[in-house]
Amino acid sequence: MFKKIIISFMLTVGVWGISFAQTDQRTRETKIADIIMQLPAENTADYNRLMAELYQLDNPVAYLSPLLAEPGGNDAQIRHAIGGLAKYASQKESLKAPLAKSLGAAIPQAKSDEIRDFLFIQLQFVAGPESVETAAKYLGNDRLCDAAARLLVRIGTDAASKTLLDALLKAKGAQQISLVQALGELRYQAAAPHIASLLGSSDANLEKAVMFSLSSIADLAVDKLLYSVVASADFKYEPTNALQAYIRYLANIGKVNPSFTAKAAQNLLKVTSEDTQIAAKTAALELYVEATGNNAVSDIIKALDSPQKAYREAALNYSTKITSSKMYDALIKRAKTEKDAQKLAELIAAFGRRGDKAALAFVTEQMFASGASVRQAAIIAAAQLNAEESISPIIRSMNSGDEKIVATGKTTLLSVRHWRVKEEVAAAIPQASVTAKIAFLEILAARQSVTKIETVYAQTSSTDASVRLAADKALISLVSEKDIPAIAALLNTATQPKEIEALQKALFAAVAELSQDQQTLAVLAQINTSQRPGVYYNVLAMIGGKYGLIHVLTAFQSDNAAVRGVAFDALLQWSDELVIPTLYNIAKASSDSYAEKALTAYIDKTAASKQAPEQKLILLRNALGVNPSSWQKQEIIKNIGNTGTFLGLLTAGKYLTDRNESTQQAAVQAVRTIALSHPGYYGALVTDLINKAIEVNTDAEADNVAGRLSFAENIREMRPEASIDLHGKTREEAWSDLDGFVS
Repeated sequence: MFKKIIISFMLTVGVWGISFAQTDQRTRETKIADIIMQLPAENTADYNRLMAELYQLDNPVAYLSPLLAEPGGNDAQIRHAIGGLAKYASQKESLKAPLAKSLGAAIPQAKSDEIRDFLFIQLQFVAGPESVETAAKYLGNDRLCDAAARLLVRIGTDAASKTLLDALLKAKGAQQISLVQALGELRYQAAAPHIASLLGSSDANLEKAVMFSLSSIADLAVDKLLYSVVASADFKYEPTNALQAYIRYLANIGKVNPSFTAKAAQNLLKVTSEDTQIAAKTAALELYVEATGNNAVSDIIKALDSPQKAYREAALNYSTKITSSKMYDALIKRAKTEKDAQKLAELIAAFGRRGDKAALAFVTEQMFASGASVRQAAIIAAAQLNAEESISPIIRSMNSGDEKIVATGKTTLLSVRHWRVKEEVAAAIPQASVTAKIAFLEILAARQSVTKIETVYAQTSSTDASVRLAADKALISLVSEKDIPAIAALLNTATQPKEIEALQKALFAAVAELSQDQQTLAVLAQINTSQRPGVYYNVLAMIGGKYGLIHVLTAFQSDNAAVRGVAFDALLQWSDELVIPTLYNIAKASSDSYAEKALTAYIDKTAASKQAPEQKLILLRNALGVNPSSWQKQEIIKNIGNTGTFLGLLTAGKYLTDRNESTQQAAVQAVRTIALSHPGYYGALVTDLINKAIEVNTDAEADNVAGRLSFAENIREMRPEASIDLHGKTREEAWSDLDGFVS
């Protein structure tokens, strides 16, 4: 019917050319169909316009709802329309009631409960008092009880609550769960005794819903009942969430009757243990703090005696809710007399979290205490209390050389955004311990403290290798073009591989702002005056480009074995694709250890290059002619599969009969990869390859018959059976032609 309307509408427009700009002669049904054809809308403006037009068309829901299909049916546009109407009407109060009435009338007429459920969901957007009666009719329906109950919760009136309660008195099974939860969400006091009567059910889900509902309603009359349930569960968490519900119940009562909650929480503190019932114990303490404020100070301090760190930490966290001087005075008094290092560290950390600035002097003193945990806590807390004033003492505390203290200090200083950090860190470096020096250099690098580069240069001549390396690494973040000579001078004398590597990166960073050709010229200028030109080859590799490549390749052709080795390593690390032909030539011409490494690099760089798939295939096929090792051949074939080319499919297919099983299986996967992703490749040659791949496949997922069939079907279903014109040639002749073409 809907399709007929649309076709009729299109014919009317197409054949008769009616001008709607003058007089819109369309019927209501045709107008609705026209709007639906434009859904979903491309943007919010179009959506609002279409929904406004649809809303004005005299109860469009009555026309649309019969067109809704069962799940799996094709009614997406109809659902878009009804859902869109509900959301559109929800934005304006005057539009809600009329649409709610239309949806309410459509629900009884719907073909099934599945469709009614959809309509109930849309009704939630616009429902008001007028929809209570509609929902009431379905509270006894197992499928729709939950949807109807949620609708009544959305309405939220006394009538809605009473309707839910009336239904609960007659309900059974799953209906009870939905109704109990709904009454709890509405916090309907009159329902409390009836809901409480359901406690003790053998249905854990109903028990959970009852506890949730009673905790939401928070009726004083059910306190003893809830307490008995929690006590029977030994004040521990279990599937019905009784403890969680009881805590929530007390929290809700505390909003209007804090004295009641305080008394109940105090009782919970007495009857529970932080050893076996810590969840209940910590929750009770939090409730007591929130209900009594300053009166809970002594309980917080008492909790600090607990052997359980989790309970102590919870107490200190709850202390942040008490901002009075009384709480601070009690904590600082306890801290000054605390002998246990772990507990003292926890107290110091709490001062930081609480923001107790009055504790700064005490906290600063603790940076120089004997226990590492106390000192670490003090460093962090001091920065939280006064970032600027903490800089100097943190730096002094790091000079001890203790690795944990240095690490904590470094992390903390990096979190302090103040200019004094780099100034004081740089000033401290000359007299600092080795561990601290390294951390300070790393801080200067992280902060890109260019103005302190001379301080860093000074440490490049340190007698300690780890400090020199840290300084070399720091230079990477600080250098610019003017530093080229200085970095080059360091490179010329560096002997340790890690230092050389760091300085090479620093030189590359120094030339970074120049063009590629200028970068190359700057490095070549240093090479020309250096007694150790080889240390610059990796920098040229980082830069890339043809001029640097020519220079390094020339060095590789030297008779000096050491020079050749350094140059070759640079070629392997070359940063752009220009090196690919060079690597191929080395792999093809060399008979020494360079050949295998060059070919591996050639394969990897070809696969990673941005060249066209067809060009990659040619390069990879070239690699097959350089006597690759077995594993190299497998990599080549794998990458040929990734080219996705027709000739790549045929090339990989040649290795389906390879004697090496690993090579053969690489070919299987390459054929599979290309065939599955390119169903347009077909013909006799392709069919033969696919059949052969299926036959020899030993992949784990195809070790059984089902797996093999799946492999076959995945490929065969994607292409029609067809033949290719070989122009009178045999298959062998066609293969020969292919070899000649690709070569």
